[in-house]
Amino acid sequence: MQPITFQAILNALAEKYAKETIRHIKTMFNKMYNEAIRNHLCKDNPIEGTSLPKNAKQKIKYMCGRAKQIQGSE
Repeated sequence: MQPITFQAILNALAEKYAKETIRHIKTMFNKMYNEAIRNHLCKDNPIEGTSLPKNAKQKIKYMCGRAKQIQGSE
């Protein structure tokens, strides 16, 4: 994978997910590639050449099931 490919994935995720979720996904992939390098499965880590999208949602508010039911009945 090339850094530009993973950057496109991160940018697409920004349309739907919060910045912290995208950060978590990036961290997981970064760790995965570092482990692959350590085990001689690949030579470089394309994740290191990427950044978090600036247009990602800052925070998503979640409602519990009961709050959703109340809001839906209004």
